[in-house]
Amino acid sequence: MRLINSLVPRQLHRSIFWLCLLLLVSCASVPPYDRADYNFHSYRPDTNVGFYSGQVCEDIEIDHVVSLSEAHYAGAWRWSPEKKEAFANDRGNHAPACASVNRSKGSSNPSEFLRKSQDGEGVDFEFEDFCDYVARFVAVKRTYGLSFVNDDEALC
Repeated sequence: MRLINSLVPRQLHRSIFWLCLLLLVSCASVPPYDRADYNFHSYRPDTNVGFYSGQVCEDIEIDHVVSLSEAHYAGAWRWSPEKKEAFANDRGNHAPACASVNRSKGSSNPSEFLRKSQDGEGVDFEFEDFCDYVARFVAVKRTYGLSFVNDDEALC
């Protein structure tokens, strides 16, 4: 600690302290994610081809391109119940997905999902068009004003 004190000015110590305190306070104010808060009304896709894999699936589901959990921690927790429901049911954020791929994706962002698709942690598959998926992810986040710096949950 003496080495740090000798190398780092006292004012910087205060700044770091206040930054850490602000981080703790902001983390404490984000309520935990609860899927029920978003009131998603599922429906049967009109295709049996998965958006991510391009493969025909026996069991197909609707996936949120930007997951409800990802959206929650990227700022949706501040929204009214009506806006949360509108987001959850916005078909512009929906994609038909093979059930196994959808469950493997979970609340992953694109980089996590790509890694899981190749490392054995999730269902291994080849993306039909990863760039199209990322473009849709970005478009949804921009449309709803959601943060792209979504590491708050991990920090808390």
